[in-house]
Amino acid sequence: MMEPLDLKSRLAKFKSANSQNITLLEKLFTPITFRKGTLLSSPVHAYPILHYIASGLVRGYFLIDNQEHTSWVIENGFLLPLNGKSAHLPYPQYICFMENSTGFSLNLAKAELIAQTDPQLNRILIEIYQEKIYESVLRESIFRIPEAKKRMVAFMQHYPTIASKINNEIFASLLHINFKYFSKIKKQYFQSH
Repeated sequence: MMEPLDLKSRLAKFKSANSQNITLLEKLFTPITFRKGTLLSSPVHAYPILHYIASGLVRGYFLIDNQEHTSWVIENGFLLPLNGKSAHLPYPQYICFMENSTGFSLNLAKAELIAQTDPQLNRILIEIYQEKIYESVLRESIFRIPEAKKRMVAFMQHYPTIASKINNEIFASLLHINFKYFSKIKKQYFQSH
């Protein structure tokens, strides 16, 4: 899991970053605060905005037959924009803040105009997208572990602090474990670690 960093320090970690394009990108981002319960994206409202969450707790979920299915939870990092209901996904994704969170927002339409004349800036944006793809692949690999106990172990190795911040219902949904058995599996995990 990525440690919380201010925006400048986070941008500096990208291979394509240099002091000039970090300063430029930093000026394009605007500070933002999200209150607990804020629904950032829904099928009705989606905007071309890239968010960087410096600190907080954010959850992505799908509604299937009026039941929430958690797909990810993060404490910090980039949030890619969604375009409402994707043609590639059968269900729209929602993004909700689970606690008051702070960060920065970048209007991608404005950034893409500038990136057309600054290839280095464009490379940083590509690196952000690549990082999010890698994170998605890592999560998928954890969620595809067939045995629930091993899924719990793998998740705790990569995201140790999230477990203490989410309730059991969301945690069970995130790990694709039937809620009926989740408490037992969680208890076994914490007794052995």
